[in-house]
Amino acid sequence: MSLSVFGLLLIIAIGPSHNPIGKRMAQDAEPLKEIVMASDGRVIPLAELGICRMIERDGSVWKAVKLYEIYPFHLVFIKNGSLHDMLIENINRIEIEKMKGFAVVFDSKNKPKIVSVPTH
Repeated sequence: MSLSVFGLLLIIAIGPSHNPIGKRMAQDAEPLKEIVMASDGRVIPLAELGICRMIERDGSVWKAVKLYEIYPFHLVFIKNGSLHDMLIENINRIEIEKMKGFAVVFDSKNKPKIVSVPTH
């Protein structure tokens, strides 16, 4: 399959416009590997959170997940040994199994923090 000169020029012309020089795109951002406790400012690595329960805004629940990385607009988690991702805007909270009464929530700028939540 050959690429025409016009096609090649179109690719070159369009390519740089998606990521202007000097601007980083969200997928290029360094992932967060730790979260701050809202109450006392302690920093906790994601790996130390252990098993979590993720509750989506539509009420869906993902049980037995481990947080892996948090990006500006999505997070990556492990479920049954496989990596998955989800948009932060779809997440209501992430309950931490070994820290009963605490959950990860996201502010309006998608910054995560661990806060106290009422237990059932």
